[in-house]
Amino acid sequence: MFKEGTFRELVEIALEHHPELAGMEVIVEKELLHYELLHVLDHGGWLDGLIFQGGTALRLCYGASRLSEDLDFSGGPGFSTNSMGGLATYLKRKLSGRGLGVEVKSPKTITSHLSSNIGVNTWRIAFEILPFQRGIPKQRIKLDVDNAPTYTEHPRAIAQNYGVVRESQMLVRVQSREEILASKLVAFSNSVVKRNRPRFRDIWDLQWLRENGTAIHNDLVRAKMSDHHVESAWFEIAADSVGEIVRSTEFANEMRRFLLPQTAAQTLDRPLSLDSLASEIESLIRMAYR
Repeated sequence: MFKEGTFRELVEIALEHHPELAGMEVIVEKELLHYELLHVLDHGGWLDGLIFQGGTALRLCYGASRLSEDLDFSGGPGFSTNSMGGLATYLKRKLSGRGLGVEVKSPKTITSHLSSNIGVNTWRIAFEILPFQRGIPKQRIKLDVDNAPTYTEHPRAIAQNYGVVRESQMLVRVQSREEILASKLVAFSNSVVKRNRPRFRDIWDLQWLRENGTAIHNDLVRAKMSDHHVESAWFEIAADSVGEIVRSTEFANEMRRFLLPQTAAQTLDRPLSLDSLASEIESLIRMAYR
């Protein structure tokens, strides 16, 4: 998948090509590993049964500027981990061949992050780009596959964001921006009501989707609400809470990990920008459940 060289050398080349990412080595390493993981899924035939979704899909298929760390897919209602048999072993072998120290934990139980019986299967990947040097913490990436329905899908090419990937094009099936918007509206509202920690990155992604002309499809929102047993009242609670969430220290700390320093300075460090973000997302949420 990559040009010749160790993974560490490729990270150094990517950072040299993109000096604006100085200080963001941790997330750059994860983003570069996304290409390896997608290549493994494609080469092993596992990608054929999966639909790309979530923030990393926005980044790699639709041009979102926010950096990302995990891979999210939908396997559909009939998904079983049996269809991914051998993935952990194959991942470890292929990534080890790139000079990485790798541990892969396969899902033992299905976990639900929402309020329904829809489950998420998680492969947890820990890697070290300098496996023989002590004192360097491991990086971690999750590969999540849920069994929720997908209502839209399109073939899209994976963007080559760093200039260190071979020229051969990789295609994936990915949910439409409209469906990802609906999913994020539902997931964020659920997180405000049912989880201890709101999904901060969803706020940013929702704003990006709207700024790039993504329309609310109420039929998709209703379908996602039904799938995940999310009530319309939760949207109102989420809308009422957005202002406080956006202005919180926790939101700023989370988003700084995924935004270029210049972008963070222009948004997270400017109260007026945060006021605008809160207002836009509040309006978006209220429009979705009317």
